[in-house]
Amino acid sequence: MKPDYKDALVLALDRGIAEPTGKWSMFNGVALHGLEDEWKQVLSCEQGSRPEFLKLQQSGCSVVAKFEEDAECTGSIVLAGRNRKVNEANIIRA
Repeated sequence: MKPDYKDALVLALDRGIAEPTGKWSMFNGVALHGLEDEWKQVLSCEQGSRPEFLKLQQSGCSVVAKFEEDAECTGSIVLAGRNRKVNEANIIRA
């Protein structure tokens, strides 16, 4: 399988670009194969698409359909999709 943005994100997290402490949120979350368990414990994912939601659950990540507006996090990861307005809204919310 050809490497993609998910592999690059896992590699960056493994190499210590950020510390897996506190609470992290991932907007438009996707299952990241090879993600360390310590990241899975602190990462909460937002995913409105049912198939991706189920993949995230099966991978062991915490997942919700939509984050609460007042949720505070140590850090956020925003994965951009095809809809620019949704991407911009996610960046603002992060």
